[in-house]
Amino acid sequence: MLLHILLSTLTLIILGIAALQALLVGMQEWLLRHAQTSLLIQRLPPLEIMELYLFRLIATGFILLSIVLISSVIVFHPLWISPIWQKLLLSLFAWLVFAILLLGRWRLGWRGRLAIRCTIMGVLLITLVYFGSVLL
Repeated sequence: MLLHILLSTLTLIILGIAALQALLVGMQEWLLRHAQTSLLIQRLPPLEIMELYLFRLIATGFILLSIVLISSVIVFHPLWISPIWQKLLLSLFAWLVFAILLLGRWRLGWRGRLAIRCTIMGVLLITLVYFGSVLL
């Protein structure tokens, strides 16, 4: 149970960093589109590198989230009796968002605004699961 909680927290932290990276990528993209030269643009790595970091964070978070979901099934078996099934369902939705995003990146070359929106949506779902369990 303790390992499950630690993995869940680590997953939230990594995906939270991915959300911050997505916001930074979005801001960098906006500044480049609007020809804004700022100290931020000069200090950041190129946009392609920033997106590479973003997708590495997402992939790491996705792997950890997969492990957390598997451990949830093991730790909280049977799921339909315990009050945990709502959290598992929201986590599965977030897992699906990240799976579709990573598959879209790999097969269709998704990037930019779509990647940023999907990242934020998935992280909001995971945050809701995490803080929903802390508040209840």
